[in-house]
Amino acid sequence: MSQSLSVQILGFINQYLQMDLGKITVNCPYWSNKIKSGSVVIRGFQNGKGAAEEIKTELQKRLPLGNLNEDLLTSLYIQKFAKKERIGIDCSGLAFRVLEELARLRYKNYPVDNLTQVFPEGITRVNVKKLTDIAYCTQINDLKEVQTGNLIRMMGGKHVVVIIKSENNLITYIHSSNATSTKGVHLSYITIRKGLPLEKQNWQEKTKKGENFGLRYYYPNKGDGIFRLKIFS
Repeated sequence: MSQSLSVQILGFINQYLQMDLGKITVNCPYWSNKIKSGSVVIRGFQNGKGAAEEIKTELQKRLPLGNLNEDLLTSLYIQKFAKKERIGIDCSGLAFRVLEELARLRYKNYPVDNLTQVFPEGITRVNVKKLTDIAYCTQINDLKEVQTGNLIRMMGGKHVVVIIKSENNLITYIHSSNATSTKGVHLSYITIRKGLPLEKQNWQEKTKKGENFGLRYYYPNKGDGIFRLKIFS
């Protein structure tokens, strides 16, 4: 990935990592629609798939900033408020947005203006299993081949992270999660050690219970793995 494109994609994800609400800057909260028997029973703002600016504007509109003591205005307060108001982004929504931005920036020179040219049903109908389906993706089995835009499917197809960079045996990824010690959209890292499978690599991130995130939630026996959209092959 060129230095220019790297700067541009970092600028894009920073909209989710550093959401300026006026009196406080926070990472974008996590929200996922609640589904029962295949149907949405609790629906959030933009179905948990919104653009960063849309989510930011909605938070600013609903937050009672003028009535809050600034000592109480913390990231934790924002996360709790957003959950109550059903505002945020889920993992597949974030992944779709990042991949679409890479496509818009002509990453790998593939002439796709937006991901609806790959997924005609649009962002609200795309989940982790669809994003990592072999109809659209190639599975990557060698960690040395990992690159920007690759997806790590986790939790048996219930969670996904997007690789932003892989160099010097360090994978940097972004995701939106409520199962990690840091809630919402955030970056984390995997230090690669030769000869070990991905789940046993040095995942620097912890679950909310303090467990190794990869060891706890990466299930290769349930179809988890590293996937690359064919448009970026």
